[in-house]
Amino acid sequence: MTRKQTPGAISGVSLRWHLEIIRENLAHCWVAARLYARLEAVAKQSKYRVAVSHVISDALRAHLVMTMSRIWDHGSNNKDCLSFPNLKQRSDLNLTQDQQALLDRLRTDKTITTMNAIRDSFVAHSLAKLKSEAETPIPGSDLQDFINSCYCLLSDIYESEFDQSLGWGDFGEDLQKWEKLIANLEVD
Repeated sequence: MTRKQTPGAISGVSLRWHLEIIRENLAHCWVAARLYARLEAVAKQSKYRVAVSHVISDALRAHLVMTMSRIWDHGSNNKDCLSFPNLKQRSDLNLTQDQQALLDRLRTDKTITTMNAIRDSFVAHSLAKLKSEAETPIPGSDLQDFINSCYCLLSDIYESEFDQSLGWGDFGEDLQKWEKLIANLEVD
């Protein structure tokens, strides 16, 4: 299937596709943040099952950092960088003043600066940086609020452009499986 080039598209990617990629990455962050918070609570409660919960929470933490960094990447105008900041460069999108203000506020939020510092500390091109940044705690409740704010902005843009609401998607069944696994790690 070939995509039809639309005016203002970033390297042949339509605005709708750009927004849906951001939505997909936000959904990953939302699920990972929710599970990560539960696992952190398990690790504090149960010394017996701490190894399993740490392995899973470390994987979720890395996933959160990399996915959030992808959502807020300032990279080039190609289909590999479909991020919030690159929405401003699209000629087929006119952000309202409120959308622009929220985008700018979210872009400089401490959650993003923390995530980028963590990412920069463990990617290969940043070997000169201290690895202690990699151990920086992720702000759990702040992260959920931040993800929800990102989703509100994305939904507002989607609705103003396409006159349709934007849903998260249906991942309740998969989330329940993971939450059951975590529940099994919790102290009886």
